[in-house]
Amino acid sequence: MWHRSIIHSLVLVLILGLLFYLTSSYPVLKALIYSLLRVQAYLSIIQAGFLM
Repeated sequence: MWHRSIIHSLVLVLILGLLFYLTSSYPVLKALIYSLLRVQAYLSIIQAGFLM
C-alpha cells in the first residue's frame, strides 16, 4: 500500500513538473496548475487524516 502511494506521488510530481515546463510561458495556465496543486495538497492531507 505504501509503495503504491509513493509511486503515485512520484508520477504526480513528474506530471506536474512537465506541466510547469510546458506552461512556463503561459501565466494563466501556470495559475491554473498552482490552484490544482493546492487542491491536490488538501486532498492528500485529508487522505492522510483518514489513514490515521
